[in-house]
Amino acid sequence: MKIILMQLTGRGGTQIYTSQLANSLCNEKNNIILLLGSHLFDANMFENPQLNLHLIATKASYTFMFLRLVNPVTYYEIIEYIRKENPDVVHILFEDLISAIALSLLKFFGDYRIILTEHDPSLHAGENLFVRAN
Repeated sequence: MKIILMQLTGRGGTQIYTSQLANSLCNEKNNIILLLGSHLFDANMFENPQLNLHLIATKASYTFMFLRLVNPVTYYEIIEYIRKENPDVVHILFEDLISAIALSLLKFFGDYRIILTEHDPSLHAGENLFVRAN
């Protein structure tokens, strides 16, 4: 099965979950394509040589990510890449607005099975929505 896993932001548990899921699915003989925010890439976490990786330019910066959020080219890049790959499943590891908008657009530009995983539906104890640790 051809599966695109998409995670553009989020460190810590979400990043570990994404890497473990990607590596495990490769071991099941699936064709896994990881659409990953470039600032999240750590070669040590994605050790399976069968994993196909496509990086989207991201940074751990609110300003940079806001500019990506409002730029239509961001969505064109993501949707065109997904359309080109024509996966059986798009699995979005949901942590950001860019992924939410891309998810909405996917419904108009193709007939994809979509899986959505929300790692943290609520803030951790003591966590502030407007304070980001890098």
